Amino acid sequence: MKRTILAKEQEKLAEKIKIRQDSIYKRKLQDFAYWTPLTVDADPLWLLYYKRMLKPLKEFPDKLSDWNGFDEEGYKKLYSLGTITRLQENLDLLKNQYEISRTVSMPRGKRFILYHKTLIGWRKFLSNLDSEKKNASLMISYKQREKERKQPSEIYNHQTDMKIAERVFIKYRQLIHNN
Repeated sequence: MKRTILAKEQEKLAEKIKIRQDSIYKRKLQDFAYWTPLTVDADPLWLLYYKRMLKPLKEFPDKLSDWNGFDEEGYKKLYSLGTITRLQENLDLLKNQYEISRTVSMPRGKRFILYHKTLIGWRKFLSNLDSEKKNASLMISYKQREKERKQPSEIYNHQTDMKIAERVFIKYRQLIHNN
């Protein structure tokens, strides 16, 4: 009788251990699903938000020559200042961070924090790129105005008032016809 009771208790204990082991195994499989980079494309938050927001970064050209918006003179000026190399380094870091977030095994939460850091960096990169383009065009226009200012003006040539007035009227007519 004692043996039967002891055997029943051991069977119950074995059943509890089996259930616990089975639940640990299932939990590990669930955790693995969040860790593996194979399931990244199926995550709802990725599909709804980050895929759309990070798509321009993925498609942005790697080479500086493929970037749009830089004219030759502005590109040379920014390159001489070291701005182009700094922008290129920032872009390479962002693309590397994006690749890491898509391929390395990590928990789901860390993956989305990395997505968000990459997205913030991408937005900052775009604003820096835009401001550098504007700065380059301003520097070029400033240099052109300086060159024009240094050239001798026609007004100070020894001309009569009548000649000056005629020239002003001709420029005024040209402006009216162009608009």
